[in-house]
Amino acid sequence: MVFRSADGVSACESGRQRLDQLSIKVSELDAASAKKLEPGLSDDLTPHMRWWLPEDEVINGRQWLNFLKTDAMRHGCAFEMHSNVTAIQSDGKLYVQGAKHPAAASAQFDATVVCTGHHAQELLGPLGLKLPLLNMNQCALSAQIREPHLAPVSGLFDATRRISIFRTGQRLKVSSSQGIWPGQSPEPVYNQLYQVLNDWFPGSARLHGVQSCTQTWQTTNTFTPDGMPLVGPTKCPGVWLNTGYGSTGWTHAPGVAHLLASSFAKSGQHDSALLGKLNVNRFD
Repeated sequence: MVFRSADGVSACESGRQRLDQLSIKVSELDAASAKKLEPGLSDDLTPHMRWWLPEDEVINGRQWLNFLKTDAMRHGCAFEMHSNVTAIQSDGKLYVQGAKHPAAASAQFDATVVCTGHHAQELLGPLGLKLPLLNMNQCALSAQIREPHLAPVSGLFDATRRISIFRTGQRLKVSSSQGIWPGQSPEPVYNQLYQVLNDWFPGSARLHGVQSCTQTWQTTNTFTPDGMPLVGPTKCPGVWLNTGYGSTGWTHAPGVAHLLASSFAKSGQHDSALLGKLNVNRFD
């Protein structure tokens, strides 16, 4: 994690204190130590401060999800691909339409967990559930590595620009935590992604030419007023929520999955102490 100014450090100081309370290691690096960890780091840009989290990790999201899907199928999980849930009844019954169901068909389950992001309101609105969700788009780019020795070894987060840079196989991914409104032009954010990549790892990526294969895209993330997801049972029997992660899905999703699995293992009796601040009724 690098900071371009003292203001950025001050803004993250409360987060640093929480990490200390959780016994998560954070070290301050000098220029030589940072260069040893990331040899491709630019010599032309001197950050105000560098934090290193030695226990932190980066992942290839697509590969990780494929692994989870394969492992779930081994344990008997069935995936209904190329299908849309068109409606949910108040008792949790789903109406599905897709490749296997040209006409809408219903299916009944012990519990239905709605984790459809910004589409959750469309499904639950007819049940009288109004969710305090705000949709914003976030931008990312992926580029082929041109010079491996100039590319990041692991990951770097520009805390001032709120942009992360990390290696995924033979490509670099650069993503912004800055949200833009749906319909707003993403070009200023894309330009900043290119600039920040060149600031910290100049010459590392093949950004131009017919062989560049650079990809840019937007994703819609759904935020709650307090930044924490909505997780747990709703007032409709059998209907649960798991949505509103914003840009922290990778951070919270594994822990939330454990909470949900524990709740279902107790015959549907949720543990309010475990769900805590994630309760879906906290904004009522």
